[in-house]
This record gives sequence, structure tokens and C-alpha cells, in this order.
Amino acid sequence: MRHREDGSVEVHGETVDNPEEYKNDPIPGGPTDPNTPTGAGEQDLSKESSTVDSKGGESDDSDDESEESSEEGR
Repeated sequence: MRHREDGSVEVHGETVDNPEEYKNDPIPGGPTDPNTPTGAGEQDLSKESSTVDSKGGESDDSDDESEESSEEGR
């Protein structure tokens, strides 16, 4: 069995139809384990933090748009 960089999987030289069937659970404590706590100095990449960041980003974008539209009228 061979896992390719593009996400496909080969078994005995033939590409399988459903590579999802050949995935295992994440290694406990590994980088893909969703239950691993964030270590000191590591960035929090959880869904909760990304929701907070996206809200802040949206308000900044709307301010930029209003500045751009006022500059266009000059």
C-alpha cells in the first residue's frame, strides 16, 4: 500500500477508488490528534479560535472598503 502526496492510495500498484477506507485514526498525542492540548508557545488552530479571528477580520475589511470608496470619489 502506498499513500501519494495528492491523497490517492495505491494497493499492489493499482489506485483504489476510495482512499478514505485506508486511513487510520490519528496517533494519540500526535499533530493530527484533535484531543492533543496546545503546547506552550504553539498557535491555537482550533475551530473556536478561527471563528474569533474571522469575525475580527470581517470588521477590518468593511472599514477598508469604506475608505476605498471615499477615496474613489475624490
